[in-house]
Amino acid sequence: MEYTFKITISACAHHTWQGVLQTETGSHPFMNELELLDAISNQMYLEDMEVFSWEKLPWEEKAKV
Repeated sequence: MEYTFKITISACAHHTWQGVLQTETGSHPFMNELELLDAISNQMYLEDMEVFSWEKLPWEEKAKV
């Protein structure tokens, strides 16, 4: 799966970045690198769940047998 993010660093204070993560679903401000990574991780998880929401997962098929 391919993801595209635009990251804008607007400041660097207390030895960490502040800025905005822009995705297809909107803008997500962050106050440090951990918030940035969390926002990226959440966005990828949400997009993956949308893909799987209509597909049967391999273990669901086996459960019917």
